[in-house]
Amino acid sequence: MSDFNQELRASLGELADEPVENTGPTGDFVYVDISSIDRETKKIIDPKPLGLSQAPSRAKQVLKAGDVLVSMTRPNLNAVALVPENLDGAIGSTGFHVLRSRWLAPQFLLALVQTQSFIDAMSAVVQGALYPAVRPRDIAAYSFSFEVPAQQTRIVAKLEELLSDLDAGVAELKAAQKKLKQYRQSLLKSAVEGALTAEWRAQHTPTETGAQLLQRILTERRARWEAKQLAKFKEQGKAPPKDWQKKYPEPVQPDTTDLPKLPEGWVWASLDMLGEIASGVAKGTKRTADVEVREVPYLRVANVQRGFLNLSEIKTISATERDIAELTLQAGDIVIQRRRGSRQAGSRLGLAR
Repeated sequence: MSDFNQELRASLGELADEPVENTGPTGDFVYVDISSIDRETKKIIDPKPLGLSQAPSRAKQVLKAGDVLVSMTRPNLNAVALVPENLDGAIGSTGFHVLRSRWLAPQFLLALVQTQSFIDAMSAVVQGALYPAVRPRDIAAYSFSFEVPAQQTRIVAKLEELLSDLDAGVAELKAAQKKLKQYRQSLLKSAVEGALTAEWRAQHTPTETGAQLLQRILTERRARWEAKQLAKFKEQGKAPPKDWQKKYPEPVQPDTTDLPKLPEGWVWASLDMLGEIASGVAKGTKRTADVEVREVPYLRVANVQRGFLNLSEIKTISATERDIAELTLQAGDIVIQRRRGSRQAGSRLGLAR
């Protein structure tokens, strides 16, 4: 095979090994650390002006325009950036490996360290569990297909063209998502205020007003509560105490102070008035030895995503027969995360069929 058809490979240590001064600042300076890099745009967006007395111990590397910074901590996050002209002479953290080359165009070098091949290679050699990082020699050992300067220029030009088209597409998508969100809010507003169904209602006279329907729901709500209370008394072998019905928890009334005017025949109501709200079973609840429990599947906070249920992993929980009878989820139930991220949110659970 001709030598012209063979792939030329080199390492970053061979082609990006220009020395970097580690003298640190000599006066007031601009500091670039890992937090200064936007991982999405791969740009330095938050350099920090500091006085000499404020210099961190890591503020050592004297940067030049065209340097490519590669964070050695958590390489899977790919915190890399190109030093622009206005940051020439800034001081970089020793948490970066600085790539400076006479043989590789800065933009080509920046594109190279963003490739999945580079990310995978660095992620494979990380050391440390709490503070996973790679060493400068790990980055220097990365090998790649070497391109001559003219070819590097063509690659960068084509890449910038394609990325520009991609950025334009992303901007259009974000604008469309914003409009879709606004349309959704407008649609919900029209539905709640009755505008969405005004024409239908004009052609279909309702058999009862909203107030009449709400009263019927409240009557049924109280009847269900009383039936449950009587069942509990019977289960315990006790007669209902005097005035037990007065302990009925009245539903929370809606605050209509700042709410808009509704169409004729409509009425405001609270969720508490329209349905039963339950917190579920607390995982790890201590029970007396004489209380019988059994393992049943349950729905965790992790299963409840935005608008859908992720049922790829279902766990079980110990629950009493009463828990199961009262809290088993049914078709049509709505599940809401009340305290996302808190310890309690992970333990307040609904039973699943």
